[in-house]
Amino acid sequence: MYIPELLNSYGLFQRTSNLNREAGFSDDYALLLNRATSAVVSIRRMEFLQKQCFLELDLFDDQIDDLDDRIVFYSESSVEIQNQISPLLSTLRIMQDQLNQILRRKYPHVNLPRSINQTIERINRYNLPTEIKDLLKTYWGSSGSRIRDLRILDQHYSSIVDKVLLQSSPDRRILILFPDNPKEQSKARWTYNQEIDGISELRIGFDELHQLIEDICEYWEYPSRQVTDSVNLYQLGDLRPFRKRTISLWFYKRLIENGDNKTLDLSGLRIGQLEDGRLEFRKLALTANKLNELRKQMGLD
Repeated sequence: MYIPELLNSYGLFQRTSNLNREAGFSDDYALLLNRATSAVVSIRRMEFLQKQCFLELDLFDDQIDDLDDRIVFYSESSVEIQNQISPLLSTLRIMQDQLNQILRRKYPHVNLPRSINQTIERINRYNLPTEIKDLLKTYWGSSGSRIRDLRILDQHYSSIVDKVLLQSSPDRRILILFPDNPKEQSKARWTYNQEIDGISELRIGFDELHQLIEDICEYWEYPSRQVTDSVNLYQLGDLRPFRKRTISLWFYKRLIENGDNKTLDLSGLRIGQLEDGRLEFRKLALTANKLNELRKQMGLD
């Protein structure tokens, strides 16, 4: 599932959201946004973990006065950053092919292959609009092809997250160096002369893929609109015999900022079934008793 509030907070997929209104596209759209949500969560998690690494380093800054610009640093936080790389690479590859699937559905007469790599390799054979071809070729030449190569390398040959350094100067960051030549399958022949920051490369890779998808939707003249919830209850199966009951609960957590004041808004949405089979929807807010319980659990009282 995807999180509309998260995607909207970054202004993501505002034109793409129109696909949810087109017949036959809802499943492809939901899968694309599902993976996009996963990518954003992973990117945000790495940003948080990088800050944690430097908080951990700074606990000992009064005892270390000869810190090199780059050091080998080990902690649970740094290991978790490394473990975000492979899933994020896979997510970006799935998003690439999901875009290709959307193009297949939009232009059924063209008979595109299932892989975006094969589509772009033979792009001039297909009767796609010139604008779409140009967008695909530009993206693939910029970052798309390299993302694919890195994922193949990482999944089928060897880990690409072996070179991990904490950099304190000229800027603070965790560096995971990616190989310059990901088409080279032998790890012994990988080079790192360009010192490519893998975390930044994946972030840029997501941004450029998102921009490609939005540019294609702009070509289709889709207006910009926010991503909305998509409630799928099919996993419950046959809801007969009908009876009054709760069949789904959605929980929302939203941080409201008003100047220096921040308020955490917790709410819910109950989806129920009535005796005649109709669905009913009811917004939920925390009661005073539950709020007091929560404050005690969090040690605020």
